[in-house]
Amino acid sequence: MRSGGPGISRYRLFRRPAAAEEGWVTAGLLTVGVERSGVDGVLTEIGWRTGDGAESSLVLTGLLGSHRAPDGETWELRAEPVPGGTDGPALPAAYLVFEGDNARPLSQHPDNPLRLLLDDGAGHPVRLSWRFSGGEGGYAAFAPSLQDSQLAKVVDIQATAEHPDAGEVAANLVDGSAATKWFAPVPRAELALRLSAERTVLRYELDSADDAPDRDPRDWQLLGLDDDGWVVLDERGGERFDGRFTSRTFTVARPRACERYRLRITGNAGSPHLQLGALRLHTLEGPEPPPSFLGWYHRPGEAAVTLRGFLVGRERPAKAPVPEDDVPETAPASPRWPEWLTGYTEQWFGTASEDDLEAAGLPETGLTRPPATDAAIEECETRLGHRLPPSLRSFYRATDGLLQAGPFGERVLRVAELDWMRVKDAELLDAWGVFAGGDEPDELSELLLRALRIGESEDGDRWFLDPADHTGGEWAAYTWHPADGSDPTRHDGFPALLEDERATLERLRAHEGRPAHPEAAEELLAEGRRRALAGDVAAAHEILNRAMDAGSAPAAYLDAQVRLFAFPHDWHEGTLRNGVLGNDHVLAAIDDEHLRGDLVPMYLALTLPDHLRPTAGLAKALTRYATRIGELPGRPPSESDRYDAEWEAFAATLVGDPVPDPGPFDRACATARELVRLGRPGEAWDVLRDALPSWRPDSPMRVMPTVLISDPVLRTIMTAERRLVAAVTPRSA
Repeated sequence: MRSGGPGISRYRLFRRPAAAEEGWVTAGLLTVGVERSGVDGVLTEIGWRTGDGAESSLVLTGLLGSHRAPDGETWELRAEPVPGGTDGPALPAAYLVFEGDNARPLSQHPDNPLRLLLDDGAGHPVRLSWRFSGGEGGYAAFAPSLQDSQLAKVVDIQATAEHPDAGEVAANLVDGSAATKWFAPVPRAELALRLSAERTVLRYELDSADDAPDRDPRDWQLLGLDDDGWVVLDERGGERFDGRFTSRTFTVARPRACERYRLRITGNAGSPHLQLGALRLHTLEGPEPPPSFLGWYHRPGEAAVTLRGFLVGRERPAKAPVPEDDVPETAPASPRWPEWLTGYTEQWFGTASEDDLEAAGLPETGLTRPPATDAAIEECETRLGHRLPPSLRSFYRATDGLLQAGPFGERVLRVAELDWMRVKDAELLDAWGVFAGGDEPDELSELLLRALRIGESEDGDRWFLDPADHTGGEWAAYTWHPADGSDPTRHDGFPALLEDERATLERLRAHEGRPAHPEAAEELLAEGRRRALAGDVAAAHEILNRAMDAGSAPAAYLDAQVRLFAFPHDWHEGTLRNGVLGNDHVLAAIDDEHLRGDLVPMYLALTLPDHLRPTAGLAKALTRYATRIGELPGRPPSESDRYDAEWEAFAATLVGDPVPDPGPFDRACATARELVRLGRPGEAWDVLRDALPSWRPDSPMRVMPTVLISDPVLRTIMTAERRLVAAVTPRSA
């Protein structure tokens, strides 16, 4: 951790037995920070209790304090400030804070969370108290952390080779057992790991297995995936293990925050086979902060108020700047285009629908064309007066253009079609005022005037390269949709543009039930559901979206619930309409009970909050974009006025009995409804808030107490802040 950050200090601690006159011994390091916007003064007192029962307090103005060990023995504490930098960045946890009995957000600072950090080497405290020089003070009792170890949590591990018949698979490396191992019938292999979240691995441990020392890894690379692609973080050669079941620790040479890692083993101690006993990754970030706390806050001259905090983020260090001497002079290597094109073609056809195939109208050659000749490429370069970037030259040597290169029918032009936008799109640029000139330079106009157009779509999309923005000969690439008036979107180069478009295509088709990689869908769905029920809404939203990218239909409905409760600024009506009701793949996964008892009532609450039943107009709209609703029995044959009575009757059938909630919570809802009717909404919310921990999902299609939105009485008191409190309150699984 690092001292010197805003509000963060570090101390070296010493202790001695109480009443002793000498015998100070080192007691470790303490990093502490409490930041609350609008509070003047410095931190003067801090107290904390750790999970083992030890309690400590420290007066920072005098650097003296006390410590009570778990066995009851008392010690004196003394602290010395640690000046300058330390061995890593401090990462305070940010909590959205509510105070007062009605959990109202801080009116004077609603957008500035409370930031807390205390680390004495014993993990996150279970209790923390503090006082500022101005007299303000607070206390927090934390909920259990979802991850209480500095070891990274590996949620998925795959190997290019393993021995499943003997149970010697890659998953054994992270199962915590010394009795298992990973075996590969090859001397070289690669392990791919996905962590629970982005983590900066500082050290990693490898354990040798139970036998055959010649199978031990000897040479390897540790790689991480970040915005720059796969990067080598550490490289080893000629390593050896001194015995069986031996653990060795290695420090990462170039750590950076990544969610995905690879251990690429390129050599072993001589055997034709390979094996490892265990793999552990030690992270910079350490344990996960507690998801919430309950406590109080005191201002001078005022009574103490209840304080509730919910974790909304953890500040992460910015990436270290690259020294000028280390800036790459060459761009990343281009893909091997023949292999890339083969993989893309297989993915495109493997996930295409009949409508996709009909709309594409592909020639017999499929998506690709015969390669461009060197003479054609050189002729193009002569005409342009520029040599093409290396990745584009090698692309044209593999195929002279690419059809269906993006999710909306975009194509990469043939080499003979390449031209400057000021020539090829003069009419379009004139409409955008590019040729009008002016006293002040217009960055967009300058970009378009020098841009080389390389792709297009029938909808008017443009893809182009910028020769003035280059690294190692590679030009920055842009996608642009002039029709919607937006600015172009930059990509690091032509290969990055194609990869981004491929990822978008894969995601859109997966959301329609045609995933290219469905393998982890169920695992991600289960983890997203667990995180949502634990109140970790940010992680749940991210994981459920990954499940959607793997083709999970229920994930879309569960994520819509998370967003409705936890993200007040989202367009919730559009989320339910486009992402759930208007998606046949998703709607097919929702049974009739949840459709009529949960989904339609929630949509009604968002569109016509004052209505108890859908109107005929809403029913007509639902049948237009929800195929399944349009096929329900009783739907009138036409939307003409002569069927108005039939539409009213049909609309009434779209809302059924509410999906039942568990007994204790259902009784709390009944009490809250009565309190609302009596004009006591604050008391009604108190009843609901106290009952939230008892809510449990009796169905896998629910992660939120949706009755708070769909019920016409309860939703009148559910402000955005209260929906958020409901979302982040851990609930029974």
